[in-house]
Amino acid sequence: MHYTIKSFDSNTETMEFLIYSKYTYTHSINLNPDYKGYLGVSDKHYMDPETNAIIIIKPEIYNRVINQPVIYQDDKKYNAAKQSDYDRWSVTEFPEDDNSKIYKLLEKIVTENDDYFSSKEDDVFDSD
Repeated sequence: MHYTIKSFDSNTETMEFLIYSKYTYTHSINLNPDYKGYLGVSDKHYMDPETNAIIIIKPEIYNRVINQPVIYQDDKKYNAAKQSDYDRWSVTEFPEDDNSKIYKLLEKIVTENDDYFSSKEDDVFDSD
């Protein structure tokens, strides 16, 4: 599963996530009051594909308009982190923070939805 933030309504403090798993769908979560500390991934956050660790890279020539999808530093490759990468990393590094809580919540919702949609596919293809 991976996801991105599709939108955020600052009036209601509701964040809509675009989720990709076996199926693609959206899910909205009100951040107030339970997830007020939720942080968005920065364009300086990169993921080590070998360890899944998130690091901050500030390139010497930094252009905020173009987020480089891959950066090489010290002969090592780093991928631009997605929101789900950052949140999954938080589960290990900061298990009680709001990013970790959102990741666990979305993971549970995805599992339930994927199971539900899979069962509906079975119904459609049943020839009884």
